[in-house]
Amino acid sequence: MRAILLALLLVGYRATLLNGAAISLAAGQPVCAKHRIPLAAIRAYRAPTHSNRIYLVHDADHPYYSRAQEQCPNHIPQSVSLRPAGLLREATTLQYCPTCEKEFWELLSVPDEKSAIKYVTEFPGKLGRRDTMQAPKGPFHVSLRNGVWVVRCLLDGKPLTMKMRKKDGALLDTSWSNHQPNKSP
Repeated sequence: MRAILLALLLVGYRATLLNGAAISLAAGQPVCAKHRIPLAAIRAYRAPTHSNRIYLVHDADHPYYSRAQEQCPNHIPQSVSLRPAGLLREATTLQYCPTCEKEFWELLSVPDEKSAIKYVTEFPGKLGRRDTMQAPKGPFHVSLRNGVWVVRCLLDGKPLTMKMRKKDGALLDTSWSNHQPNKSP
């Protein structure tokens, strides 16, 4: 009986993976599978598709992009721009969920001191250092100036400073000392 009920509930829905997690109603209207609201269509610009080259577009400034993308499948992807810019000049139509887009940027934001520390401590594999997999350790010194968090702590016993934008979690700067601490004779 449950199988029949489930089958009846799924009639009229067609799962697609082309636009994230979207489903189509029986009338053909695409809706967000997560929020169950209609997808909005917008004009966007992507890398050229008419040549024999493949262009990979990635925004390395947002190290937590993939984590937020998993939770917000119908946001506006990093492979397109809302205005022609650089390589992104070929016009296309994109469907997205406004709620997914809002939640996506909220997940990337670093709203408070606790979030800034979490951003840094979950970051070791994203530091570009292959010689360590240890998490940064305290004491943590955190400050906010002009919308930029500055977190100072230790990584492998050496000073580490990370700067990230509060609004969207963009990593602005990472610096650490390559010098061993002075040892007394």
